[in-house]
Amino acid sequence: MEHEQVNEDSSNPFVRYSPPAVDAVEAAFVLARQSGANSIEPIHILIGLVRDREGIVPQILAAAHAQISAVQHDIEQLIAPMAPHTLSELPFSASMRSMLLGADREAKNTGALLTEPQHLFLALLIDADSPEARVLSKYGLDLDTARTLVESIK
Repeated sequence: MEHEQVNEDSSNPFVRYSPPAVDAVEAAFVLARQSGANSIEPIHILIGLVRDREGIVPQILAAAHAQISAVQHDIEQLIAPMAPHTLSELPFSASMRSMLLGADREAKNTGALLTEPQHLFLALLIDADSPEARVLSKYGLDLDTARTLVESIK
């Protein structure tokens, strides 16, 4: 069975990520460590994307008529706080790895040269039963709607 990789360079899995997308992944690591999580989860990246007030995700939420502070509150409620970690590295959970692969596919499907924050956001909606997708669905966002909004914002 062939294994899918995040991208071609195994020494740096984020070589095809734009600087803002790398920042989102790094923010997810920091949030996971601060919350005491044992691994980096998709919810951590969603929180980072929503908190980046200059990024595209708040624009998508605004276009969906969602109050950003309410969305942020709802997603932060999904994280059970524990003692912060001092570990220098945390692994990606299986769901996070799957989400990153989905983001890469979203980028490739749109012809983008780099994976961007909007591709990470769209990948969070691929599994409609995920906690992230369920929270976003409260604000009228599903994968098709989000794709349409991304296209209208670009």
